[in-house]
Amino acid sequence: MRCTGVVDPSLPVPESFVRAHTGPGRPSLVPELELLVASDVVALWEAMESERGGPAEDPPFWAAAWPGGQALARYVLDVPAVVRGRAVLDLGSGSGLVAVAAARAGAAEVVASEVDPFGRTAIGLNAQLNGVSGIRVAGDLLAGEPPRDTVVLAGDVCYDREMTERVLPFLDRARARGCDVLLGDPGRPYLPTDRLEPVAVFDVPETEGPGVRRSTVWRLPPASGRS
Repeated sequence: MRCTGVVDPSLPVPESFVRAHTGPGRPSLVPELELLVASDVVALWEAMESERGGPAEDPPFWAAAWPGGQALARYVLDVPAVVRGRAVLDLGSGSGLVAVAAARAGAAEVVASEVDPFGRTAIGLNAQLNGVSGIRVAGDLLAGEPPRDTVVLAGDVCYDREMTERVLPFLDRARARGCDVLLGDPGRPYLPTDRLEPVAVFDVPETEGPGVRRSTVWRLPPASGRS
């Protein structure tokens, strides 16, 4: 059998790779936290492909602070009672920004679910950078059964139709199992706002240019007939 030289995508990414291709920065809406971010996303993506010996499965979503995640992190830090003393699942964690905010706000335990192995490494490094502990990093959880009595936080997860069709059933099942479900989103067309209740709105400065992205923290309410 011919060897392609492609690295098994399930293998962990070395911390040295993430450190070499990112630098610390403070998200504009959450300046009390730091993240390892990329100054040149294209160069990072190319480096990811070289590291894995083939095309990267996803762009480096983990190397930026996305507006929905910033809004959700800001809300958690401003209203820590939402997560204090509770188990938290950060779904589609990316950089781990929301997971770090939940840990900083006093969550009893935090699971950061991220499919990208580069992101999983970055989450651990960003937790270290912010001096928080108790974050357990996991892979894709959407096909499994949601936890019970957990705060599920989901920032920027409805970025395309395919992902939305995967994540919404999981969030519905989580709500049916007694979880509190909050989403952060900057107004993407795939988000079913007719099924959600807004709880906070933030203007998130653009990473490039003078504009802002109005981003909302939404709550998935109980099904009809449930409290």
